[in-house]
Formats: sequence, C-alpha cells, structure tokens
Amino acid sequence: MLVSNLMRKHLVLSTPECSFKTLLCKMGRLSPRQIYVVEDDLRLKGIITGYDLLKVVLPEYMDSNLLKSIQEPEIDDYLRKCINKVADKKAGEIMITEFVFLKPTDHVMEAES
Repeated sequence: MLVSNLMRKHLVLSTPECSFKTLLCKMGRLSPRQIYVVEDDLRLKGIITGYDLLKVVLPEYMDSNLLKSIQEPEIDDYLRKCINKVADKKAGEIMITEFVFLKPTDHVMEAES
C-alpha cells in the first residue's frame, strides 16, 4: 500500500510568524491536533502538535498530579496567566524542525521502518 492511500490531504497551515494565541485557536478545532508551519512558497518548515503548545504553556516542573491539585476557579486563572506569559511566542519558536517525511509514492512499510 502506498503512503498516498493513508495521508491526509486537508492540512491546517501556519506561517512561522503566527502568534501563540492564534495557534491555540487553530489547534482547538483539529483532530488530530497538528499544524504544519510553512513558508510563503508552501515549503514545510516545521510541525506543531498539541503537546508542543502544552510544553510552552506549563512550567517544566508541572506534572499531571500537580495540575490536578489546582482547584476551580484557580485553575482557570492559573492557565490564563500561563497563556498570557507566552502570548508573544511565534510558531517559528515552538515548531519541531526535525522530522521524517515520505513521498506519496513511498510504500507504507517504509514509513514503519
């Protein structure tokens, strides 16, 4: 089977200058949660996942147990403050730039290896 049989053809794109808040809004509507960062000529520069945005928002020491310990309405205020701290970040600062890519004519088994 070829990669073209499985690949998504409708992608959500962004420029490297796209703001964090815009990325967050785009990400909320997606399934799976991936944004492709491209230049004006549509050349792929990087990929941003929901996890990448989460890593930017939450401090490194924050784990799921600590996050669960923050109660409402404090959690809303806490997250709002965290998001506001990184509001000036751009897609180019957040994106993953090392990735593997395949051509539509490649076989799926090549993708597995």
